[in-house]
Amino acid sequence: MKRRSPWDTYVDAVTNASWRGDNSHAGKYVKVLLSALSESAQHNTLDTRLVDALYRISDFYTFEREYARAESVCKLILDVQTEVLGANDPHIVDTVARIARLSHMRKQAPVRFHIAV
Repeated sequence: MKRRSPWDTYVDAVTNASWRGDNSHAGKYVKVLLSALSESAQHNTLDTRLVDALYRISDFYTFEREYARAESVCKLILDVQTEVLGANDPHIVDTVARIARLSHMRKQAPVRFHIAV
């Protein structure tokens, strides 16, 4: 069984709050994760468990069809990966692929209309 990282608690809190419709709490937990990512960049380190947690947040947003939010999380991950690992590091390929997929999904997403009755 895979060991849970400390970041998994925040991911669970985001999904639970979002499913309850409590977007303000979900946003606060996402900010904690993004703040940790920013702090790791300042120390020129990158916790892969934190990146995995943020990938899960991006996947959750994708599941919820919030493609722009998912893409923005991946772009922040890519910025830190590029800064810490360098632009030619092979570890950033997954993030670049995710951004490309999300960009395509966002452009292909059906337009939702709300009809007021």
